[in-house]
Amino acid sequence: MINQQIITSPAVAFDVHGRVGIRVAPGTPGEAQLRDMLAPFLGPSASNLQLNISGTLTKVPAQSRAEDAYRYTDDSLFLPEDRVQVIRTENGFAVEGAGELLTAVVPLLDQLCIRQDTAMLHAAMVDYRGAGILLPAWGGSGRPVRLRNLWPCRASASWPMTGDS
Repeated sequence: MINQQIITSPAVAFDVHGRVGIRVAPGTPGEAQLRDMLAPFLGPSASNLQLNISGTLTKVPAQSRAEDAYRYTDDSLFLPEDRVQVIRTENGFAVEGAGELLTAVVPLLDQLCIRQDTAMLHAAMVDYRGAGILLPAWGGSGRPVRLRNLWPCRASASWPMTGDS
């Protein structure tokens, strides 16, 4: 594993249900988007699994090259065209770079959640008599619109939509 120092302050911290901690360094590309996406989880985490996100690249010695497409070691992958690097650390992952980091963050967060016997679902949810009914679908499939059109009693208080994503 690559030894990476965890940024402790003034990074923004998130706690995903006590399962995974996420730290976003200030000035990280996409920081506002990450803050918005992770807002429900805002707060410090005591989880031993961490996902650290930063705009600063860590130098990784002896990365092999696959022509110009990527460089790698057993614990790292650098995508020069995307300007993104992923490093496996002792307690999770670091996602670094000046490129689009969110596309790397989501599957790594999912992988860390799975290590904790937790799964992430992309689903709309309705409340029926106090029980949640999930309607999963991939992103961009029109799930919220279909849900509103599907439910003839959508205006009824007995079937409130509690989340569309």
